[in-house]
Amino acid sequence: AVIAGSDHVSEPAVAVVFTVGVAFAWIGTGLFAWWRRPVNRVGALMTWTGFAFLLNAFVAANSSALFTLAAATSNVYLAAFVHLLLADPEGTLRRSLHRRLVAATYGLALLGPLPLLLSARDASCGECPDSFVQVTEGTTLGTSGDALTSLAAVV
Repeated sequence: AVIAGSDHVSEPAVAVVFTVGVAFAWIGTGLFAWWRRPVNRVGALMTWTGFAFLLNAFVAANSSALFTLAAATSNVYLAAFVHLLLADPEGTLRRSLHRRLVAATYGLALLGPLPLLLSARDASCGECPDSFVQVTEGTTLGTSGDALTSLAAVV
């Protein structure tokens, strides 16, 4: 409904089918795996990854506050996927290095978008709502923060 009513999504039908299709594939497979092996947490992590992917749909919101919240959490599905990969095959993080990596990934997923949200939006989304937490009209903070976040993600 959020995507279909959006003022800044060019192909809402395609976006709805893609977003819901990908999310439901993760959720459905995760629920099946969880049902088959309830002790193994991989199914729960797959389900979590699917629900986290659905957060991306809210980036299509016309409300500035909802758009900002969605943009701030839109990368959580990537952290959930890293969590799943490092927890496989039992579904638990057995090594402290893995726990630290997963914590860092969730932190990066949540803090990474902040520089872009604190600065003025660029021209790539001309009709997107302004960020609710924008503090500057310039794009330097967002551009440099995005570069640092990308570098940290690669590392």
